[in-house]
Amino acid sequence: MTIAQILVFSIFALLLGTLTPPRWRGWLLLGGSVLAIYWLQASTPIRNLDFWFPTTSIALTVFVWAVTRKGESEHKDRSTLITGFVIIGLILVLGLTRYIEPTCCLTPTRPPAITSLLIYVGVAAAAILVFVRLIPDRRILSYAAIILIIAIFVVLKSNNLTLTTSAWLRLRTGQPADLALINDLPWLGFSYLAFRLLHVLRDYQSGKLPAYSLSEFVTYAIFFPTIIAGPIDRSQRFVGDLRKTTAEIEPVSRLGKIKMYAQSDQLLDGSWRITWGLFKKFVLADGLALMAINSRNVGQVEHSLWLWVLLYAYALRLYFDFSGYTDIALGLGRLMGFRLPENFKR
Repeated sequence: MTIAQILVFSIFALLLGTLTPPRWRGWLLLGGSVLAIYWLQASTPIRNLDFWFPTTSIALTVFVWAVTRKGESEHKDRSTLITGFVIIGLILVLGLTRYIEPTCCLTPTRPPAITSLLIYVGVAAAAILVFVRLIPDRRILSYAAIILIIAIFVVLKSNNLTLTTSAWLRLRTGQPADLALINDLPWLGFSYLAFRLLHVLRDYQSGKLPAYSLSEFVTYAIFFPTIIAGPIDRSQRFVGDLRKTTAEIEPVSRLGKIKMYAQSDQLLDGSWRITWGLFKKFVLADGLALMAINSRNVGQVEHSLWLWVLLYAYALRLYFDFSGYTDIALGLGRLMGFRLPENFKR
């Protein structure tokens, strides 16, 4: 995340946690998280891949929800349909931004043609419905989903498989395959998404998974403060906070006709964690990066003491970078009423 993105997310979280009526918070969290994964996705040298990665993350999340969901009433079926239309509508609107001039787009590069996007969404939706309807034993589907997630994870983490996949994707998009590199597939937050989905699938198989609406599940899986660097939360704890946040409550204070729903300690805690995280990431971590161990610095060192300094500067840079992003995520969540788990308590 850049400082500009953190600022936008902080304003969004502040408004959602203080001025937004509870009944709208769930929808705004869902919509904000869907838009955020497209905005945060890094650009890729493979054409349109920075759009297909977030779209596939959403499709995979919906598939896991369909596999693990419990029986729904007519009211919940209607809510699921509305949520599906909202998600698809947001994706199509993002796709249509390719035709907006001169400003385009929320994604790093121009989205794919709308016909390709419609085909992808249609095929993904049809595939999910076919698998869920034609295979009545959803435990089999849950194991298939686990295998699929682990297979994608292995491809992204194996240099040889990454190169092969990149070369194949380049050929599919009319690009030279011999230019394939191991960093061609920067799928935003897939590791964190994979662990969340695997946790849900294992809880489903052991009979410990509660019933979630589609909106709750998608918000949990791609919650925008945690998609980049975690922390990874259990679905039961997160959805508990989400339901408290979106429950109708009496306002704790009034400012004219504006109802204030957040407690002052919530705002102070969230603001402090974001500020502390910014200091750790952009002052400490980025400052240490200037002297951290690398081939150029090592080549200029003449004493072993300085090698140790460079080595520990590198280690601390990694720590403050990761810890800083986590503090920012915790602060954003706190502004919206979520108490995300601590990653660096000890």
